[in-house]
Amino acid sequence: MALSLSESEQRLGQALLAEGFLTREKLDFTLAEKQKRGFGKSLGSLLLELGYVKEEEVVAVLGRLYNLPVMTAADISPSLEVLSLIPEEFVRKHRIFPVFLVGKELTVAVTDPAEFHILDLLHEKTRCQIQPVI
Repeated sequence: MALSLSESEQRLGQALLAEGFLTREKLDFTLAEKQKRGFGKSLGSLLLELGYVKEEEVVAVLGRLYNLPVMTAADISPSLEVLSLIPEEFVRKHRIFPVFLVGKELTVAVTDPAEFHILDLLHEKTRCQIQPVI
């Protein structure tokens, strides 16, 4: 079975190569490992697990690729009101995290900014304008 990467994973792999955070050999090994394991982990997660890149590098590259602000865990201190807007099951399933709410604009940390359908689902669930961050 041939490995099929999402557009986001392809862009991430190429950007990590171009910016010197990853070698072609390590990317090729990771792609082979991803194919061997199946499709359970994203490319970024597997690169992190293998120790080939640092989380800060992946986050910075994603922020640049998608022109999104980058937040660290230290930047995030959501209120109970914000946490109650999105069910925990949805947060875990889609690997997102509500950050803060200003008026009707909800800022949400996302792990894959290319998954626009999740942002649409959030808008439907919350009736808020969704502002993604990495």
